[in-house]
Amino acid sequence: MALDTTTNNRLYVGDDAFGVRVFNNATGINGATASTRVITGLGTIHGVAVDAGHDILYVSNTASGPSNQINLFTASTANDPATPIANISPTVSAANHAVGGISLDITNDVLYVAGFVDGIVMVFGAVHSTPGGAIVPTKTLTFPNTISSVAIDPVNNRLYAVSLGAVYILNGVSSATDPITVTAVLVPAGGSFTAVAVNPN
Repeated sequence: MALDTTTNNRLYVGDDAFGVRVFNNATGINGATASTRVITGLGTIHGVAVDAGHDILYVSNTASGPSNQINLFTASTANDPATPIANISPTVSAANHAVGGISLDITNDVLYVAGFVDGIVMVFGAVHSTPGGAIVPTKTLTFPNTISSVAIDPVNNRLYAVSLGAVYILNGVSSATDPITVTAVLVPAGGSFTAVAVNPN
């Protein structure tokens, strides 16, 4: 899920049965509300992020094959089986790597992508102008356990990475390289973490 908090006031929600549902007037949604439009033709949705300034919607998904991709769409107009602006096929060790949740640092134009099947987080710089294709990450960051979702706090230069058993916190993420040192918030007994959001204030 991603929220465009500009005057667009638009909510983007992943829906595995259909694609990405787009709701206008996000702050006014109440009760059973039909989506304004649906972006279809995608596989299993893992994450969405929006850059309102560049009018780009990022969607991480896995289609049949499997093919793991991050698709870039024109956020304001994409509808039905829309044609992406670009498709990133994350490539690690010369192979298409799985994708999980994503988080966008709009200010620095950097996209963080959870590795989903392992402990890496893939980092893509200058992402809004990517030509697409088989793209090797600008860098990868390796966490202690499998990472399913991420959240970036650009104000404090901090990345939160989610595994089932912990939320890992990496300070100074913009300059961090492997091997990294992280702190962890452990899951309470009987629980498991699946997602994270952060308020930098």
